[in-house]
Amino acid sequence: MYNMMTTNTSIDEIDFFSWDIDNSVWSAFISPFAHTIYKWTVIVFFLCFFQVIFMATPVLFMGMYFIPTILLYIQDLKMKFNKSYTKVGTEERDIIISYFNRMSSVWHGHEMIGRENIPHGPAIFYLYHGPLAIDIYYLYSKLQCIQKHTTISIIAHKRIENVFGYKRNHRVINHRAFSREEFIDRLKNGWQFVTAIGGLEESKISDSNYRVHLANRKGVAHIVKTMNIKIPIVPIFTKNIQEAFWVPWFARPLLKIVPKKWWYLIVAIGGLPVKLTSIIGKEIEYDLSETPEEIMEKLINGMQSHIDKYQQIPGNKLRALRERFCARKFQILDI
Repeated sequence: MYNMMTTNTSIDEIDFFSWDIDNSVWSAFISPFAHTIYKWTVIVFFLCFFQVIFMATPVLFMGMYFIPTILLYIQDLKMKFNKSYTKVGTEERDIIISYFNRMSSVWHGHEMIGRENIPHGPAIFYLYHGPLAIDIYYLYSKLQCIQKHTTISIIAHKRIENVFGYKRNHRVINHRAFSREEFIDRLKNGWQFVTAIGGLEESKISDSNYRVHLANRKGVAHIVKTMNIKIPIVPIFTKNIQEAFWVPWFARPLLKIVPKKWWYLIVAIGGLPVKLTSIIGKEIEYDLSETPEEIMEKLINGMQSHIDKYQQIPGNKLRALRERFCARKFQILDI
């Protein structure tokens, strides 16, 4: 009887393991095609998952930019309830500068290189406009720390100047739209301006190839010619800015359909904590006898050569993250 049970068990095992699954209804789930489907399903899932995160991150940054407003109102309460507390003239500005210095260091490990190229007296800092110009605040904070006795202003579009919740911040750091007359008058008084001449168009059109787009913008050229004084125009480029934020691939076709005045609705996504390094270049040479078109051509060529010198093209997000967390400290020679 024992032998019979052993034999039956062996027969059962043989019958079970000899099941021809390749010719069964379940064979489709183990075919090479099925494995390909499984692989791409996982990839698509993670892409969609991170896409949602990247789309939500700009909202987080908007909240982070609102924090200085809260800090300023806390200071107002401090003055209201503490009569002995007095506010110095630049204290509000120092609060915002301190906040952006910390934020830039923590999130992007931001550095500014080329301080020896910062001119004394009036100047125009010409900035390459990334998809989201977060670096303009990082730069302002560091430039104002270095030059405490020089007033630095950021040129803004009227639409940005009056955004609800940020108006006070913009007023404190002189982030506003200036008329041509105001611009010239303040340059004569020794002010320095940070401006992304390419504006909205450059922020949407440019990509990881880092091409400069100035379209028909000639305002800066007209201003320096009107003053009849050679104002230093200094290019500043932030390495990896296209990898921090970017215009999503599915939104780029809209740039050909949507009128330019509505391009600001096509928002950038991202927020990767990549390494950002702002590089201050040497003053762009031009002559006041040249036409505005010729001056702008020199600005375009000067900025493009400045970018090509320090940015590895095309940009790569993984490489930019490696520079932030893994690579040796970024060093630039011969600036």
